Amino acid sequence: MPEMTCRFATSGFKIGNSKYRPCKSRYHISCFKAGLPFQTRLPKGGGLCLPTTIKEWPHFICEACTVRAVQERELSWGAADTALVLLERMRIIDMAHNWALGTHKSYQSKNRILRDFEVSFRLPLLRPTLLKHPPNSLSIPLMWAQERYSLYPARWKRYSNSPSSTVVFGSIRGLRSAAAQFYALDLVTANPDRIMMDAKSRPVVVQGCTPTDDLGYSHFTSGMKRRIGEHSQPSTALLERHVKWIDDLVENQFRQAFTPKQRKTACRIAITNLLGWLGWLRAMETFSLQWKDMFSVEPRLGPTVGLPENQGMVLLKLLAQTKSQQAMTADVVLAYSTASGFSLGKWLDRLLLEVQDEGVLPQDFILAHDNGRPWTSHYYRHTFLYPFLETQKRLGDAYLQKFDGSPGNSIPERFWSFHCYRRGARTHVSRSRSTNVRGATKAEIMEHARWRTSRGSMDMPTAYLEWSFEDRIVLTLLCM
Repeated sequence: MPEMTCRFATSGFKIGNSKYRPCKSRYHISCFKAGLPFQTRLPKGGGLCLPTTIKEWPHFICEACTVRAVQERELSWGAADTALVLLERMRIIDMAHNWALGTHKSYQSKNRILRDFEVSFRLPLLRPTLLKHPPNSLSIPLMWAQERYSLYPARWKRYSNSPSSTVVFGSIRGLRSAAAQFYALDLVTANPDRIMMDAKSRPVVVQGCTPTDDLGYSHFTSGMKRRIGEHSQPSTALLERHVKWIDDLVENQFRQAFTPKQRKTACRIAITNLLGWLGWLRAMETFSLQWKDMFSVEPRLGPTVGLPENQGMVLLKLLAQTKSQQAMTADVVLAYSTASGFSLGKWLDRLLLEVQDEGVLPQDFILAHDNGRPWTSHYYRHTFLYPFLETQKRLGDAYLQKFDGSPGNSIPERFWSFHCYRRGARTHVSRSRSTNVRGATKAEIMEHARWRTSRGSMDMPTAYLEWSFEDRIVLTLLCM
C-alpha cells in the first residue's frame, strides 16, 4: 500500500521569530480517512477517504502542519485547534476527490511512463516545486468554514425524511458566494483601476484597465439594469395581408396616375414595401440602395444566369459593410415574382422606365425625392405606412383594431420601426400558409436573413453549402 510523508523544505519554516520543522508524519493512503460527524452519500464510505488509486502525490502536507501555518503558532490540545485539524483533513480529502477515481487511476499509469523516461534518459520531467512552508492563504480558512457549515443540522421540514440531516450543498456553496462578494467590494475600493471582470463575472487583478472596464463600473451598470430593467418593446410585426393591401392599393394608384411624379412615387412606395417584406432589409440598407446596386433579370432571360425558364430574379448589393460583419459586403437575391403574386422586379422596371429620360446615374438613389436626396424610414413610415394602416383599421382589419390610440398603443407607437417588415416576414415563412407553397427551412432562413455565425458553430453540412441563384430565390419564390 503506498505511503505519504508530510514534508516541505527540510529546514522547516518560520512563524515570527521561531522556526518550525516539518512533522514528517507518514500515512498509509488507505488510513487517511474522516469519520463522524462528516457524512457521505456515496456507498462504502466513498468521499470520506483518499482515493486509493493515487500512487504519487507531488506534495502531501498533513493537516497539523497546514493548521499551524495558518494559525502562525504551534497547536494546542484545545478543542478549537483539534476541530481545525479535523476540518483540514476533510478539506484535503475533498480536494483529492475533485478528480474521479478512474481519472486518478488513468493518470497515475501515465505518470509511470513519464518516470520510465526519466530513468532511461536521466531527464527530470515531473519536478515538484520546493516548498519552504505549508500552504497558507485566505482561501484555506474559508474552506474550513464551509466544511464546518456542512455539519450544521437541517431545520427545513422537507429534509426530515432524508437520510442526511445536514444542510444541502446549495446552502453550503452560498458561503463561497458571500465571501466572493466581500472580497470583490474590497478590491473595488482598494484597487479601482486594476480590477476587472472576466468572462465568468469573476474579479481579476490586472496591471491596469480602462475606466469603463473596471469592476466598479461593471457593478454600477448591473445595478442600474436591475433597477431600471432592459425589457425593450420590439416593433410589432406586419402581416402578409397588410403588405398585400398596400401593394394592391399602389398598383391602382399607378394605373390611375396622370403625371410622371405620381407614377414614380407609386413605384417607390411599392418597392420600399416589397424590399422590407421580401428582402428582410433594414432601414439603412433599404434607403441607401443606388441604381448600381441593383441587377434585375426578367423571367424570359432567366436561363442566362442559370435559372429555370420563366423565372427571373433581382440581385441587390447592400452597404459596403453589414451590421454584423463590418468587413463584409452582403448581397440579397430575390425572386422577380413570387408565388403569392408579389413582383419586386415589375416595380423596379417600371421605375427605371420612368426615370431613364431624366438621365439617371448609377450613383443615384433608387428611393429618392425629386431633389435626389434619399428617403428615410421616418419619412416612409409617417407619410405612407401609417396612413395605410390607419385606413385598413377603419376598414375593419381585426389585427389592427387593438391599437386604439391610447397612450403607448397607437399604430405609430407600435409599428415604430422599419423592422416591422423583417419581423413579420420572418414569422410568415416559419410555416406553410394559404398564401405560400411551403415554409422555409432553417438553412434557407439563415442564408436569406444574413445572420452571420462563426464557422465553428455551424454543423458541417451547413458550413459546406454553396448557394446558387436558383437556390437563393426559393425562399421568396415559394415561401412568400
